[in-house]
Amino acid sequence: MIDITVMYYTYILSSNNNFSVYIGVTRDLKRRLNEHKSGKTPGFTKQYHVHKLVYYEQYKDISRAIAREKQLKGWARAQKDRLIEAVNPEWIDLSIQSFSTVQDAEKCVIVFDLGGTLMHYVDMPHSWAEYYHQGFEEINKVYKCNVSSDDIEMSVEKLRQFNPRLHYREIEYSPEYIFEKVLNHWNYSFNIKECIETFYNGLNLKAQIYPDVIETLMSLKSKGYIIAAFSDLPVAMTEEYFKKDIIPLLDLFDSFETSISSGFRKPNSKALEMIAQRYGVSLQQLVFVGDEEKDRKTAENAGCEFIKISRHSDDVDGIRDLSELFRVL
Repeated sequence: MIDITVMYYTYILSSNNNFSVYIGVTRDLKRRLNEHKSGKTPGFTKQYHVHKLVYYEQYKDISRAIAREKQLKGWARAQKDRLIEAVNPEWIDLSIQSFSTVQDAEKCVIVFDLGGTLMHYVDMPHSWAEYYHQGFEEINKVYKCNVSSDDIEMSVEKLRQFNPRLHYREIEYSPEYIFEKVLNHWNYSFNIKECIETFYNGLNLKAQIYPDVIETLMSLKSKGYIIAAFSDLPVAMTEEYFKKDIIPLLDLFDSFETSISSGFRKPNSKALEMIAQRYGVSLQQLVFVGDEEKDRKTAENAGCEFIKISRHSDDVDGIRDLSELFRVL
């Protein structure tokens, strides 16, 4: 399979009289220019007829393209004019020559992280270790095990040892294996899957899908993108338990992978490799969207593009909400 080098473009458009300018970023410059010229892109460019390509830069890394876009938007108009005139003093429409040199981007597979990207558990931190105690207390109450507080503390400590945020690991263990290990000193006969469900019920989790997610995923699918998901599951949570918290999303995914189905946790890239192989594309045709540094490292290990979403901060190399994907793809 031949790898295709995907380029990203930071570009500047102007109106015919050069009075108004617009700065954007995209994965497919030819398609984006057609959208602007045809009026398919609502907003400023359509209202003020800003569709003449007067400047663009190419990047292999989307984060650099996004950061450059934000930098240029912060410049004074005089700075923008000088940048354009340094390479295009006549402000001619570069789209004619660009159409002969810029190739259409290949259809890509967009892979989404879940926690912090598409959904979150309300008021829960990255590491849930401080909540383990109440989960084991729930098991003790529901099953009437009558174990001591020392037994519960021992289980808490054992589960902490499996927490990859406290003790780094990439290999994933099945939830059943982990809970057999952390409860074996209770000397009680459990249905392990039911026990795991009881544990997480005791944490009183409240899952919430971000409001921009469903509409964005539906729009991406309507444009022909393949939509996949890859998420590390909370320690010892089953896929079945997790899926019930994201039911509205499941039918929108063409592929759904977790640390359990792949056997590895991030930043191991095995799941991304599985997704690329499933759809017969190169890893360079994958775009991984996530919110954490381990997501970025996963993409780097796979050799695919990464888009960072920062819902609670204004990182210069990321997007703030999912709808911004439409201006970079």
